[in-house]
Amino acid sequence: SKELSIVLDLFKKKKFVQAEKKCSLLIKKVNPNYDLHNIYAVILFQLKKYDNAIIEWQKAIKLKPDYYFGYNNLGNAFLLKKDLNEALKNYDEAIKIKPDYYEAIYNKANIFFKLKDFSNALANYDKVLSLNNDYAPAYQGKAIIFKKIEKFDQAIDEWQKVINLKPEDANAYVQKGDLLFDKNKLEEALNSYKKAYQINPSKPFLLGSIIHTKTKMCDWEGLEKTITDFKSKAE
Repeated sequence: SKELSIVLDLFKKKKFVQAEKKCSLLIKKVNPNYDLHNIYAVILFQLKKYDNAIIEWQKAIKLKPDYYFGYNNLGNAFLLKKDLNEALKNYDEAIKIKPDYYEAIYNKANIFFKLKDFSNALANYDKVLSLNNDYAPAYQGKAIIFKKIEKFDQAIDEWQKVINLKPEDANAYVQKGDLLFDKNKLEEALNSYKKAYQINPSKPFLLGSIIHTKTKMCDWEGLEKTITDFKSKAE
């Protein structure tokens, strides 16, 4: 309808307040289907009106009980309300309807991570990757856990997998560099920091990591060159 097109246009332009008003009026005018309740819920979610968004997604699910996307969104809303048990329950409902819904499985893994249940988190990240082995966030989740449980070589491997998929991810190079630095693999750490700095030269802490590594390597000539290059760029 014309009214719905206006709502969607406002949403695309990130005019969420206006979109909420228009959508609220539209829902009162028509007999809404699950899709319209979902659109309204997404708008409310963007406005951080999580309780109202939850009500709309529940209405959508009542009209379409196999609406796995709605269950996943409910999980996200409960997560932001810090109700982890309800979030987990809704992610499970989404997965029950669509077992290969790897986004919901990833969200479930993140809940286990928050609960410090690293074994279940890793199992779910692995399940995500069995369904989509190009899903970089799952490798990143594994890398963070491996660092926490002090499996540093495995953490490095997982960050490398992130880099393979996202070669312009400066953070992945930094995290890998930090792990290599702690293992005293200074040349490899230096290369990671340099790559991160090439990608994102606006972050001065990256230059600090390069200088710190070269100092530990006693690479005085390289250190002097790095500082000189930085000064010339600053000028």
